[in-house]
Amino acid sequence: MKRFLLFYTKSICYNSMYAFINSMVKTLRKMGHVCETCTATRPKDLEIYFGQHYDAMLDIDSTLPLLKDEAGEYILDKIDAPFYNYLLDHPLYYHTPLESGMKRQNVLCLDQDHVRFVGNYYPNVNSVMFLPLGMMSYDEELIRPIKERKTGILFTGTYTSEAAFYKRLNNFIPEVQKEIIELLMMMVYNPDYTVEKAITSYIMKKGYNDPGDKMAMICNRYYLVDMGAAAAIRAKVVRTLLANGVDVTVCGHDWNKMECKGKEHMHIIPEKNYMEAVELAYTSKILLNVMPGFKAGIHDRIPTAMGHGAVSCSDGTEYLDKVLTPGKHYIKYDLFSTKALPDIITDKLDHTAELQDIADYGHELAGNLFTWEKRMEEWIESLP
Repeated sequence: MKRFLLFYTKSICYNSMYAFINSMVKTLRKMGHVCETCTATRPKDLEIYFGQHYDAMLDIDSTLPLLKDEAGEYILDKIDAPFYNYLLDHPLYYHTPLESGMKRQNVLCLDQDHVRFVGNYYPNVNSVMFLPLGMMSYDEELIRPIKERKTGILFTGTYTSEAAFYKRLNNFIPEVQKEIIELLMMMVYNPDYTVEKAITSYIMKKGYNDPGDKMAMICNRYYLVDMGAAAAIRAKVVRTLLANGVDVTVCGHDWNKMECKGKEHMHIIPEKNYMEAVELAYTSKILLNVMPGFKAGIHDRIPTAMGHGAVSCSDGTEYLDKVLTPGKHYIKYDLFSTKALPDIITDKLDHTAELQDIADYGHELAGNLFTWEKRMEEWIESLP
C-alpha cells in the first residue's frame, strides 16, 4: 500500500482536469492505496503537509513548483515526496514551472515527443515519463448499437476564431508577429511538424545560429505558433466536412463564430462540462479527433469514443500506429489530404455493419489497454 497526495488546482478546460484527478483518486483508492486530496494553492495553507511522507504528489499543469516561503525555500521541498507535474499540453506552455529549482520535480507527458523535449531542455527535472490519460468511466448498459445512435459525427472542443487569434497576436511587436505567422503557416502546410521542428527549420532557412539549450525558452516565447496552428488545422478539418455536405455536431465554446461554406450542416450543442460532453459519446456514431502538434501520443477523445461504444476517427500518430490498427480499431485519415475525409466518413456511415465491427473491436481493446487502472499501475511501477 502506498500513500499519495493529489492536488486540485485548476478548473479550466470544461473542468476536465477535475475529472482526471477524480478518476486517478478513485482508481488509486480502489487499488488499495491511501490517496489524500488538496485544493490549497497558498504557501500558508500547505503548511499542514510539511514533513509528511507520501510516495508521490501529483498535480495537473501545475504552477506549484514556483511556490516559495518567505525565506525563499520551495514549498513542495518541505513535503517528503517526489512531485509529479502531469502536463496535458506541450511542455512549452509550462516553461517557468519546469525551470523551477525545487529538488524533486518529475514530469508526466501525453506525447513521446514531449518526453524528449523535457529530457532535452530541462536538466533540473528528475524524470519524465510518457503516460496517456486513462479512459473515462462508462456503463455497459448504456451502450447502444451504432444503428440506434442519433448523432452521426461529434466533435468536442473549443473553436478559436481568427479574431481571437489576432487579438493575442497584437500583443507582440510587428517583427515577432511576422515570424509567428510564418511559423504557423509552416505547421499548417506541414502538419507532421511539431513546434520545435518548425522553429528549427525556420532558423536554418534564415541562417540564424542554432539556439541550443535556449530552444525551450524560444518555444515558450512563440507559444502562439503552436496554439494558432492547432486551431487552424482543427477548423480546416471541420470546414472540409461541412463544405462537402457532411453533418457535424460540435460541442464547445465559440463554434457559433465559425463562418464557412456549408455552415447549415453544423449542429451546435451548447458547451458542457467535460463529463457531460463525454456522455454525448453514448449517442454518437463517430467521434472526430484532430491531433495537430501531438505526433507521438493519443488524445482522450479516442479512448472515450471506444469506451462508450462509438468509433474514433482521427489522424495518426507514432503511438497510435503502434497500438491501434486503422480500419479495425478506428478510422484513420491524413492531415495532408483532408479532402479525402468527407468520402471516408460518408462511406463508413453508409455501411453500418462495418462501423459496428470497428466499434466492437475498439471497445474490446480499450477495455484492456486504456483503463485508468492500467495507467496508475504504469505510474506506480515508475516511482522511485
